[in-house]
Amino acid sequence: MLVECLINVNVIGYIYEWLNCNGIVGILFIGEAAMIYKGKIMTDPAIMLGKPIIKGTRITVEHVLRKLSEGMTVEELLEVYPHLTKEDILAALSYSADVIELEELIAT
Repeated sequence: MLVECLINVNVIGYIYEWLNCNGIVGILFIGEAAMIYKGKIMTDPAIMLGKPIIKGTRITVEHVLRKLSEGMTVEELLEVYPHLTKEDILAALSYSADVIELEELIAT
């Protein structure tokens, strides 16, 4: 069970980073597009080795992206995983876009 309390919050421009009592780190981007995954994507070191997952499942964001990249449609994903919603899938995409946006590429 996750304890809801904050240990540390950093504010960097429009980005809020936090660390809660269970050591779970989160990043929240303030803006319309980013808010789509608030409350839908989570990490927990005890679930799927801490990879980002769809809240309430053991389905990783990576798995959703992999299936979509293999050509599976959103409708097919919803059939295979009936407990997912279209909003969950969109949240996974939004979360991934924000993670990639923060990547720093080093020229080789």
